[in-house]
Amino acid sequence: MGNDESIFCYQVKFRFQKLLLLSNPATMKLTFTKIFYLVCIIVFLGSCDQKEVPVPAEQEILFEAYYINHAWGKQHNGFLIDKDGNIKTYKNPADWNFPSADKEISVDQIAKNLAKTALASTKITQEELNEYASRIYTIDQTKLSKPVSVGADMGESVFVTYNYNPDKQTYRQILISQSGDWQSENKDKSAQEIKNWLIEIGKKIKQ
Repeated sequence: MGNDESIFCYQVKFRFQKLLLLSNPATMKLTFTKIFYLVCIIVFLGSCDQKEVPVPAEQEILFEAYYINHAWGKQHNGFLIDKDGNIKTYKNPADWNFPSADKEISVDQIAKNLAKTALASTKITQEELNEYASRIYTIDQTKLSKPVSVGADMGESVFVTYNYNPDKQTYRQILISQSGDWQSENKDKSAQEIKNWLIEIGKKIKQ
């Protein structure tokens, strides 16, 4: 949750406490409007502390990790994780669909990419998958650092999550970590935990 949201939640809590103080508990003379307002605030305060957000049922792809380098011949390999915990690997696929400049990619393009992957023998349990998938939409994207050039010809190691837009039938890549020629990192706690988890998944499928 961003700083603005945190401040807003604090303000609502303050108003909630003030309203309780203005109400006379001895006589319990609360109007219907006040009671309704109190109930709405209580429900809202629960959402302020929410640390998990369910992924839309239609969302097929959740995560991706890959390495890409064109300096010494084509090197493009990685894996995607779908909503069932399947790990789909790829290595130098032809005609791969990359997201647009605004990081959007259509459902059809994703489907074509998936057709060029191989199913890994390792599968993620639903419990483990839910633990990390529920954090995708909680990532504070304002905590992503600006890209910094740190080298050349090293390629890029990239970790992303996917947000799904059912109205547009598109996905949007959410960068959580990039290292190599350019370096950028999202310091959000959920982003870091997802990145570390994806690193471990990558180690398992290489064994």
